[in-house]
Amino acid sequence: MRLVSLHPAATDALRALGLGDALVAHTHLCEGAGLTVTHPRPSQTPALSAYEVDWPTVASLMPDVIVTRATPGRALKQGPLVNLDVGLPARGLALEARTLDEVFEGLSALGIELGVAHISEALLASLRGRIDAVAARNAGIRHRPVPVALMQFDPPLIAGGWVPEMIALAGGTPVLSEAGERATAVTWEEIANVQPELFLTLPPDADVLESLRQLDALGARNDLRWMWKAIPAAYFDQIYALEARHSFTGPGPGLVDGIETLAGLLHPDRHPAPLAALALRP
Repeated sequence: MRLVSLHPAATDALRALGLGDALVAHTHLCEGAGLTVTHPRPSQTPALSAYEVDWPTVASLMPDVIVTRATPGRALKQGPLVNLDVGLPARGLALEARTLDEVFEGLSALGIELGVAHISEALLASLRGRIDAVAARNAGIRHRPVPVALMQFDPPLIAGGWVPEMIALAGGTPVLSEAGERATAVTWEEIANVQPELFLTLPPDADVLESLRQLDALGARNDLRWMWKAIPAAYFDQIYALEARHSFTGPGPGLVDGIETLAGLLHPDRHPAPLAALALRP
């Protein structure tokens, strides 16, 4: 079987299912063996991939299955795994999810479709076991800190989908967005009103250091400076740039890494400190 991935979360899922050796091509944002068949898309036009795809190269690889993530305009809500017409003699599959349960259902369905159901079952058991371990360490916590997870800063966009669930599972209090819903546009006044104790930056396509620079520049703006230091997260310098692509913004197994990262930030007395590559500070 020859596989092509057109989204980092799809690449992570295929490798976690033990199919890395069958992966002949992936996105420019993925590491490891295989050709790179995408580059950044210059517009937000809905497509089979969030990136510009080199379709002639994909066709030349003669893949059996192309796996991506469902994007607006291409797939209606049909279930955790959507069949797509990719315009090639290959099967197209897209992971589609807005909640953690749907992410796990998609991984299970992908394993079944690709003939590795036994591996997907073991993978899901491991992922759920890690989430249970986080909950066990958090047993009896008296305070659930309030973080704000920002996908963009001007105007602020609060992460939705499974991110509020991740915050809750890590022992935090999600605010300003609902689990299973799209990201929520808010104002900085609304953010100040909920008095967040941590700022988490999750820009899916920005470098983590660049996201810190952007947030720092916002805090220095004359129209925001008056409220900036009234926000506990800013006053106490609790600002973290998180590796979003694999651990927060894609429907893949890396979301459990994200939950463990959040737990380490929210309750450092109960959990290991996150890896520096996953959570950077100014």
